[in-house]
Amino acid sequence: MILKWDDATYLTGVEEVDIQHKELFKGVNDFLAACTTIEGTASQLAQEKTLETLEFLGKYVVEHFQTEEEYMERYRSPLQDVNVAEHKKFLQQFAKIKKRINDEGLSRQMVIRLEGFLCGWLSNHIMKVDSSLREVLPEKTPESDSLEETQEHGNFFSRLWAALFK
Repeated sequence: MILKWDDATYLTGVEEVDIQHKELFKGVNDFLAACTTIEGTASQLAQEKTLETLEFLGKYVVEHFQTEEEYMERYRSPLQDVNVAEHKKFLQQFAKIKKRINDEGLSRQMVIRLEGFLCGWLSNHIMKVDSSLREVLPEKTPESDSLEETQEHGNFFSRLWAALFK
């Protein structure tokens, strides 16, 4: 099963988050493609790809979750707490799977389990939680709406507002 990106389903409206989501889709799809080779999940390629995916996800989700949580807070998303809780749950489950693979080795069963976990979590979480950002964004978000740039503008306008109305 290859994950197919669909703007209508997965876009959050925040360019930085959407780019990161697409990168996650690509990483998971690379793993899935390796698992659907003729040799299947027992192949050396699938096992190497699984370990690469674990390494990629371990690093990438930490950065991505932080970015996404900052946007949810900034735009006061009503699902902000749900998002944080689901991120924590993902990290716990991910750590369990990674530990089990380290302890027991990479079996066909673990590859299949990881495949199901990643596909299910990624598509469901983005579709049900992350995409809710669309509902709380201002009418028009600048194309380059990164946290750093917007916070700088927000700080400037906050200072200007305070100076004008002291």
